[in-house]
Amino acid sequence: MEIENQFKKFSKIVNNGIINFLPKQENNLYESMRYSFSSGGKRLRPSLCLLTCGTLGGDIRKAIPLAVAIELIHNAFLIHDDIEDGDKIRRNLPTVWMKYGISEGINSGDGLILKAYESILNSSQFLKHEQVLILTKIFTNVLIEIVEGQNFEFELKHKNYVTEDEYMNMVEKKTGMLIGFSLSSGAFIAGCSPELQNELMEYGKKLGLAFQI
Repeated sequence: MEIENQFKKFSKIVNNGIINFLPKQENNLYESMRYSFSSGGKRLRPSLCLLTCGTLGGDIRKAIPLAVAIELIHNAFLIHDDIEDGDKIRRNLPTVWMKYGISEGINSGDGLILKAYESILNSSQFLKHEQVLILTKIFTNVLIEIVEGQNFEFELKHKNYVTEDEYMNMVEKKTGMLIGFSLSSGAFIAGCSPELQNELMEYGKKLGLAFQI
């Protein structure tokens, strides 16, 4: 019950962070960005970032811009994923591309990716510039892995038989990497050792496998 309450608290923090961060302009770009969050969601990944940071003795306020970035990037990939898979419904609502069109959906996802980077850069109000640079580099490498995993899934769809190793490799990249980063980056902001950060990254990858399965 304590963990459940913690996640509810962190989810509210992330939701408020997103609301305050996304522009309020009334046009299809920002309206569709905001719409992508309107159907709810567990906010699992950013909550894990905040939970890890706080549990390891860090100040979770310093991790909020990063947590917001993690959720922004997650939703960006969901928007693109729905287009790629032709999914029309997500969490009982029309997907972004169904409501606004494919072109607007692609552009909205692209916009969220850029806003995610902007949110990470905003961490400079709490972290040293070299820390922000390290986080940005790791974040970029994680996103590359996710895109590789998504492309690998495209390839597997055309195969008559998929091995367990192929599936696990695809899922680790597509799902595990961002969960792993959520944990390890929380430890980074808390000032923990690189060894612990790496261990949490590996743990998060395994958690991602279980989550996806």
